[in-house]
Amino acid sequence: MRLFISGISGYLGTVVMRSLEEDPAVGSIVGVDVRPPAVESSKLEFHEVDVRDAAGIRQAMRGCDAALHMAFVLDEIRDKEKTYDININGSKNVFHACLDTATPWLIQLSSMAAFGAHPDNPFPMSEDEYPRGDRRCYYCYSKAEIEHYLYRLIQQHPELDVTILRPCVIVGKRLDNTISWSFSRKVAVSLRGCDPHTQYIHENDFAAAVCLVLKKRAKGIYHVTSDDTIAYSEMIARAGMIAPAVPPDLLCSMADIAYRLRLSPFSSHWVNMFRHSMVGSNEKIKRELGWQPSYTSHELFELVLEAGRRNNS
Repeated sequence: MRLFISGISGYLGTVVMRSLEEDPAVGSIVGVDVRPPAVESSKLEFHEVDVRDAAGIRQAMRGCDAALHMAFVLDEIRDKEKTYDININGSKNVFHACLDTATPWLIQLSSMAAFGAHPDNPFPMSEDEYPRGDRRCYYCYSKAEIEHYLYRLIQQHPELDVTILRPCVIVGKRLDNTISWSFSRKVAVSLRGCDPHTQYIHENDFAAAVCLVLKKRAKGIYHVTSDDTIAYSEMIARAGMIAPAVPPDLLCSMADIAYRLRLSPFSSHWVNMFRHSMVGSNEKIKRELGWQPSYTSHELFELVLEAGRRNNS
C-alpha cells in the first residue's frame, strides 16, 4: 500500500510514522507538512506542502491507495481565521484530492471532542451518536464540522471508502500541549457545578489502532478510547493543585482576559470544552478489530503530571 499522510511532522504524525516503519501492510508513505518530519524513514517521500494548497495536496496524493488526514490545529493560536482555514478548508482540500486523484480510501482523524461538551451527552457515547460540536470551542466545532461535511460528501460519492477514528486525549512521553501546561500550575480553577470525566490513551495504542485499520482495511467509525474515565476533581487532587470553583461564564471571561494579556495559552474556547463529559465506548473497536488499550486513564494521567513537571523544570 502507498499511503498519503497529512500532518506527518506533527506529534501524532511522528508517532504513527514510527509504527508504520515496521508495518508490512504499508510499502511507501507520501507525507506532507509545512516543516520537515521529525523522524527519517526509508518508506517516506516528503513534500513540503500546506493543506491549504489544494493543487499541492492533489499533486502529492497522486498514485496513493489511501489517505490518512491528520493535519489540524490543536493548541490554540490567536488567528482564528487561520485556524478555520487550516482545519476546515485544509480538510476539504484533502477530501477532494481523494476524489480528484481516485484515491479510494480516506482515513479521517476526528476526536471525541466532535460531540461537544453538552450536559445531555450519553455516558459513554457510541459511534452512532451524532457529533454536535460546539461553536463556543473552535476545536469541538471544527472536528464536528469536518465530520458533517464528510457525511454529505460520501453520500454524493459512494465510491470513496471512509474510516473515521475518534480518539480521546492522547498522551505519551513527549506530551507538550495545553493539557500538560494546565497541570503544571500550582493553582487551577474548576467550573462550579461541573466535574467532567476525561479519557486518556497512550500514543502507541493510538498508532496500533491506525495499523489495525490499515491491516484489516476497516471502514466506518471507531472510538479509540480507554476502558475507564477519570474525573476532573480527581485529577486536581492527584496533581496537588488548589482549584477554587468559579461560575462557568465568569471563568470564560477571566480566561479571555488572561489570553489577551498573554498570561495564558488558552482562552474560553478551552474552558467550554471542559464544561461536561465527552467520553466514548471502545466496545466496537475491541470487538471488530481486536484492539485493546494498554493502560487505564488513571495510569496515563501520571504522564500528564510528568509533562507538567517538565514544563516547570
